[in-house]
Amino acid sequence: MVYGLDFLCAHPSVFQVQLYNSKLREPDLRQVASAWIRAELPDRTRLAMNWFPYCPRVPRVKVRQENASQYVADPQALQILQEAWVGIPSYEVDNMDIGFKRPVVPEFYRDKIDLADL
Repeated sequence: MVYGLDFLCAHPSVFQVQLYNSKLREPDLRQVASAWIRAELPDRTRLAMNWFPYCPRVPRVKVRQENASQYVADPQALQILQEAWVGIPSYEVDNMDIGFKRPVVPEFYRDKIDLADL
């Protein structure tokens, strides 16, 4: 009887752990979006994103230019760097949150996110 009661008390927790673990096995949507962007959008496409920490990670034109400027004095290293970039598109990313005092929340999420602490 005691073991049956223990099982019934633990069962919801076991179910929640299984559900959480199944969510962790799903691919990160930022990685899925990044792969789609790289496959479908041409090099140097301008992308507008907000909520930067949660955006897909894509190679940026500006970062490549800054990296290349560090190797201007070493043409051999610059050539190696540029060869590594061949075939990998980079994008011009605009941060849509700049100029706003608070993050811009998409309408769908406004009732789900508490921004009072920002």
